[in-house]
Amino acid sequence: MPNCIQDHSKECIGYAEAQILKHQIEELVKKQEADRENNRKDHKEFYERLEFGEKAQAVTQNQLAQILDDTSEIKTDLKDSRKELTTAIEKQNQAITDLQMKPAHKWDMLGKEVLKLVIALVFGIVAAAIGLGAFK
Repeated sequence: MPNCIQDHSKECIGYAEAQILKHQIEELVKKQEADRENNRKDHKEFYERLEFGEKAQAVTQNQLAQILDDTSEIKTDLKDSRKELTTAIEKQNQAITDLQMKPAHKWDMLGKEVLKLVIALVFGIVAAAIGLGAFK
């Protein structure tokens, strides 16, 4: 039986190879732990970025919803303002028409009054003629 099997401190080919393999295994374990730590960090960073993106998207969606609400409110206000302006314009147009018709109305009234006076004058002349002829 070889000495290295009975006493591990003695040198033999199997022992040297076992030491090399042991060292390689230790290095692989260290590398695996380092890789795991790097993966943890990378995954943490990835999830943080993903979470940030989700939060940013939620904020953007809230802003979009607010913009849509504001736009709807503005459209309603504009519709109401348009109705009010249309009503005001119609009132102004009627007032302008009334103002334009006032002079014509005054002339119509003046014409009626003159006609009444002429008719009264004619009746007065006829009455005077009849009355004067009756007294002779």
